[in-house]
Amino acid sequence: AERIGWVCGLGHGVMPKTPEYNVKTFVEIVRDTFR
Repeated sequence: AERIGWVCGLGHGVMPKTPEYNVKTFVEIVRDTFR
């Protein structure tokens, strides 16, 4: 089956002091947007 969509990444990663909440929110938004 053909897959249609986007690849979304953080490129250079996440800074060590980035709050876990921010990373979780980013992932949730991407998943919800491209589901």
